[in-house]
Amino acid sequence: PDEAAIAAARHKVGIDKLSLTPQGDHFLLEKTIPDLYLDLSTLGEGAASDEIAALLEGKGVHNYLIEVAGAVRSKGNNSKGSPWKVAIVEPSDQPGAFSDIVIPNGMALSTAGSYRNYYELDGQRYSHIIDPATGQPVTHKLVSASVITPTALEADALDTALMVMGPEAGLAFAKQHKLAVYLIIKTEQGFKAEYTPQFAPYLAEKKR
Repeated sequence: PDEAAIAAARHKVGIDKLSLTPQGDHFLLEKTIPDLYLDLSTLGEGAASDEIAALLEGKGVHNYLIEVAGAVRSKGNNSKGSPWKVAIVEPSDQPGAFSDIVIPNGMALSTAGSYRNYYELDGQRYSHIIDPATGQPVTHKLVSASVITPTALEADALDTALMVMGPEAGLAFAKQHKLAVYLIIKTEQGFKAEYTPQFAPYLAEKKR
């Protein structure tokens, strides 16, 4: 899209165009412009994982691993009696390559990345992740962000936000809020991983 189309689309975007009005025990959600709609695609996977976990718990199932498009919920152990392990994929062309192994220990894990969904035009790659401040695809070197939180919904929201922020701002935000975050950054030498102290306890020893 050209600049005019992007500018027109941005006029229809923003949480400021929504309002909540108390209605007894509930709230009425109102929009201020007719064209506004809610796109929950970046949260749907996390919400689905949490709902499936709640469903299994309600059925008395306490050992499970759920993954919906990168949003993971787990509890208990696998069939061998060992804690569940989840790989953080390395964004390379090497099949089966992973950057690290995580043991969630009952916590939720969600990963967002820009290395699979993209559009290529005239040799330039455009990420599917859009910076709402510009309306343009992100252009920084952060290619993957993983977050561990109690719920997959929260992790799913945070990983996308970090992908918008980029490596420096994202890591600073994570440290400020004491979040368990693992970032993979593209460099001239390949990929490097950076993570917060809160993420370290969840890392298992690599086995390649």
